[in-house]
Amino acid sequence: MSTESPREKIRKLARGKNGFGFCCSAMICMKREGTQATRELIRKHREEKDFERATKRSLKLTEEEREKQRADSKKGPVFSIAVPLYNTPEDFLREMVRSVCGQSWERWELLLADGSDDGINRESIVYEAVECDQSKMGRKEPSPPSHIRYRRLEENGGISRNSNAALEMAEGEYIVLLDHDDLLIPSALWEIGRAIRETGADFLYSDEAVFASPEPEKILEIHRKAEYNQEALLRSNYICHVTAFRRELLRRTGGFREEYDGSQDHDLFLRLTDAAEKVVHIPKALYFWRSHEGSVAGSIRAKDYAVDAGQRAVRDFLRERKGIKAEVVSSEECETIYEIRVTEDGGKNNGR
Repeated sequence: MSTESPREKIRKLARGKNGFGFCCSAMICMKREGTQATRELIRKHREEKDFERATKRSLKLTEEEREKQRADSKKGPVFSIAVPLYNTPEDFLREMVRSVCGQSWERWELLLADGSDDGINRESIVYEAVECDQSKMGRKEPSPPSHIRYRRLEENGGISRNSNAALEMAEGEYIVLLDHDDLLIPSALWEIGRAIRETGADFLYSDEAVFASPEPEKILEIHRKAEYNQEALLRSNYICHVTAFRRELLRRTGGFREEYDGSQDHDLFLRLTDAAEKVVHIPKALYFWRSHEGSVAGSIRAKDYAVDAGQRAVRDFLRERKGIKAEVVSSEECETIYEIRVTEDGGKNNGR
């Protein structure tokens, strides 16, 4: 039974992300900053709500939309979707696989590197979950569809080694990174393919939504990201997912590095974007990040080591790629937003 007083409950509602909370914020803004500032606050609020509604709608495609996008995929690149598995809960695995199989873009391959050690046969789970190949459904030992490759690893080598094992199977022109418990919206690959066709980008990333497991419609947050800026990326891995990049770019820069496990994506993205000819941000939430107990989306403290790894990734990138020696520490605002204090740069200041 709640011990909160009525006043405490009202205060909690006033600070919440709800209609009452926004009204309270608007009233405070009017009192402190005036009419113009309040109008701007209301405009931004409406824009965010419109974006959220569009994101929820993107979870389903009409047959007309799907057919149009499917036709487009016949003249675009093959996407290699790399997913490292480790003791992935069965329902999360099925939902992830189905989100890939439900893509309107038909030119893809799903690459699964499994380092699980809990004794569960995930290979059968994967193939039974492939709704785009109905003939494989329900068999205890289904034969694998040609566009899905599953590799059972001899041991769990950690996130970077397992991810590299998935990348080694890639044959497509572009790599797409997907976590084992997250989801792609049905048009994710089509949106990436369209952006590649229009811009020729060799590295792309999108906005993302955080949802309350197991219901994607229950959106907790939407991360609307900035256009590419290396200084901003040095301060924080704001890129995250969904991320796509040319396989050739990966070959030139190298894959994941085990010494940065916990912030291995940040380390990789710094190197890839630095080498890329064109980086493009797709201003749509193509990726749904599952929030559950133990996920980074749920709490950064689920992986405290990520902070240290992130600091080292930024420091080593500056030294190795830019010739800049710097101290990297967490800022007061957030552990995973870093402050960079250049100690020696030989006349270069691009690390600030």
